[in-house]
Amino acid sequence: SCIPFFLATVVIGNLVVLNLFLALLLSNF
Repeated sequence: SCIPFFLATVVIGNLVVLNLFLALLLSNF
């Protein structure tokens, strides 16, 4: 029963990392 929660956490974590990476790229330009 913990697998869906784990997958949701991984997906949300990846979105946060991508958003931070894009924010850094945009702030550099």
